[in-house]
Amino acid sequence: MKKIIYIATLLTAMVLVGCEKFEDPKPYQKWTDEMVVAEGYDIVTVNELKEVYYNAFSDDYSANSITIVDKVAIKCKVISTDQFGNVYRTLYLQDYSGPAGGGIEVKVGKTSMYNDYKVGQVVFVKADGLVLGDYRRMLSLGTEPTSDSYANDYLDIQPLIDAHLLRGEVEGLKDSDYLVVNASNINTYFPKASKSVDPKYFGTLVRLEDITCAHGYHSGEQSSFPSYQDDEYNNLSKLPDGTPFKTWAYNYDNKQYYGSTLFKYTNNNYFIARTSGYCKFALSEVPANNAKCDIVGIVSFYCSKIGLYEKYQLILNSDTDVKVK
Repeated sequence: MKKIIYIATLLTAMVLVGCEKFEDPKPYQKWTDEMVVAEGYDIVTVNELKEVYYNAFSDDYSANSITIVDKVAIKCKVISTDQFGNVYRTLYLQDYSGPAGGGIEVKVGKTSMYNDYKVGQVVFVKADGLVLGDYRRMLSLGTEPTSDSYANDYLDIQPLIDAHLLRGEVEGLKDSDYLVVNASNINTYFPKASKSVDPKYFGTLVRLEDITCAHGYHSGEQSSFPSYQDDEYNNLSKLPDGTPFKTWAYNYDNKQYYGSTLFKYTNNNYFIARTSGYCKFALSEVPANNAKCDIVGIVSFYCSKIGLYEKYQLILNSDTDVKVK
């Protein structure tokens, strides 16, 4: 009898706990231009902010950095998502004015950010106190570096993130937020990659129209595609059993390697999609050889410490951003 009474009491307690009401999360404060300006900030474009670095280090490709001291802020839209795992612990933001205003990586140092920073959401970044750092000609915003190998570090403390990243309305992306690139204008926006190429559109959102997925050897890269890069930085184009590598990345036997897929307009005008072995679409197949595609992605750039091996790279949020025609 006591056992029956005990079970009944326990069930009653569970019901009462299940009926307990919890307060809904409070909505975040939606920042506006006026609110940012009222705090003494001048709103500048992303490219104007980048000029602080380029004016100081115009031709130096090592891991340099410079701390922003002026009270300036940038108004941007989120153009990346970490929902599918190819973007990790970082945000890519594009100037609110569109691609001509520039884009930049903000090293936030958190995961599952797609819940708080949605694609197309307005974000203001208070730049004073942050560090503009260079990694092979790609600039990012972060904190003071803790390693000689990198020019800045992650904002991984929530009060620090909240002090610098201010969320606004979720407006979504418009046609004007994409830099539309095709065979007729590729040389205008992305001429043959070199250490002196204009970085104006680095970090921006592009729509590549009617571009070809090219398998096999590419003389400009002296490498075959698709390929993956192992722990010794060897570019390999075949799986261990000898079959050609045809997926976005490598994820076998508890090993994950970056994959590289080549998309080109000409042998001089091309992009290499770099894909993480940890992403959710790592083992999905890339488009077939010579397939014509429309692609939405974020443009990045890479070169060696002395400015060699220059190439445009492409960051995909998801493989669904690649449409085979």
